[in-house]
Amino acid sequence: MNPIDPRTATEEHDSPVYRVYFIGEGGATDEWQVHGASSVEEVQSWALNDGRAFDLFAEWPRPMGPGLLRLSTAQRG
Repeated sequence: MNPIDPRTATEEHDSPVYRVYFIGEGGATDEWQVHGASSVEEVQSWALNDGRAFDLFAEWPRPMGPGLLRLSTAQRG
Protein backbone atom coordinates (compact mmCIF):
# COMPACT_ATOMS: atom_id res chain seq x y z
CA MET A 1 0.00 0.00 0.00
CA ASN A 2 1.11 3.54 -0.70
CA PRO A 3 0.07 6.91 0.71
CA ILE A 4 -1.84 9.06 -1.79
CA ASP A 5 -2.43 12.76 -2.30
CA PRO A 6 -6.24 13.25 -2.59
CA ARG A 7 -5.68 16.19 -4.96
CA THR A 8 -4.71 13.74 -7.72
CA ALA A 9 -8.39 12.75 -8.25
CA THR A 10 -9.99 14.66 -11.12
CA GLU A 11 -13.64 13.70 -10.51
CA GLU A 12 -15.98 12.48 -7.81
CA HIS A 13 -19.49 11.11 -8.24
CA ASP A 14 -21.84 11.67 -5.30
CA SER A 15 -24.71 9.56 -6.69
CA PRO A 16 -23.18 6.56 -8.42
CA VAL A 17 -25.17 4.12 -10.48
CA TYR A 18 -24.63 0.48 -9.53
CA ARG A 19 -25.10 -2.77 -11.40
CA VAL A 20 -25.79 -6.12 -9.81
CA TYR A 21 -25.31 -9.22 -11.93
CA PHE A 22 -26.96 -12.21 -10.24
CA ILE A 23 -25.36 -15.43 -11.40
CA GLY A 24 -27.61 -18.42 -12.02
CA GLU A 25 -27.25 -21.99 -13.13
CA GLY A 26 -24.85 -22.48 -16.01
CA GLY A 27 -23.46 -18.96 -15.61
CA ALA A 28 -26.55 -17.14 -16.92
CA THR A 29 -26.90 -13.68 -15.40
CA ASP A 30 -29.86 -11.54 -14.34
CA GLU A 31 -28.66 -7.94 -14.52
CA TRP A 32 -30.05 -5.00 -12.53
CA GLN A 33 -29.17 -1.31 -12.61
CA VAL A 34 -29.62 0.52 -9.30
CA HIS A 35 -30.16 4.30 -9.09
CA GLY A 36 -30.64 6.42 -5.99
CA ALA A 37 -29.07 4.12 -3.42
CA SER A 38 -27.83 5.90 -0.31
CA SER A 39 -24.67 3.75 -0.15
CA VAL A 40 -22.88 0.79 -1.64
CA GLU A 41 -23.76 -1.11 1.56
CA GLU A 42 -27.46 -0.62 0.80
CA VAL A 43 -27.05 -2.19 -2.65
CA GLN A 44 -24.90 -5.01 -1.31
CA SER A 45 -27.44 -5.78 1.43
CA TRP A 46 -30.25 -5.90 -1.17
CA ALA A 47 -28.22 -8.27 -3.32
CA LEU A 48 -27.24 -10.52 -0.39
CA ASN A 49 -30.90 -10.82 0.66
CA ASP A 50 -31.73 -12.26 -2.77
CA GLY A 51 -29.72 -15.39 -1.93
CA ARG A 52 -28.01 -15.79 -5.32
CA ALA A 53 -24.34 -15.39 -6.17
CA PHE A 54 -23.65 -11.95 -7.62
CA ASP A 55 -21.12 -9.43 -8.82
CA LEU A 56 -21.61 -5.80 -7.76
CA PHE A 57 -20.26 -2.99 -9.93
CA ALA A 58 -20.25 0.80 -10.00
CA GLU A 59 -20.78 2.32 -13.42
CA TRP A 60 -18.02 4.62 -14.55
CA PRO A 61 -18.99 7.17 -17.21
CA ARG A 62 -16.88 6.90 -20.34
CA PRO A 63 -17.25 8.56 -23.75
CA MET A 64 -18.12 5.28 -25.51
CA GLY A 65 -20.52 4.07 -22.80
CA PRO A 66 -20.27 3.16 -19.14
CA GLY A 67 -17.35 1.20 -17.79
CA LEU A 68 -17.74 -1.07 -14.80
CA LEU A 69 -15.71 -1.11 -11.60
CA ARG A 70 -16.17 -4.36 -9.66
CA LEU A 71 -16.85 -3.60 -5.99
CA SER A 72 -17.63 -7.05 -4.61
CA THR A 73 -18.48 -10.62 -5.42
CA ALA A 74 -20.61 -13.00 -3.36
CA GLN A 75 -20.63 -16.72 -4.02
CA ARG A 76 -23.46 -19.02 -2.99
CA GLY A 77 -23.44 -22.77 -2.46
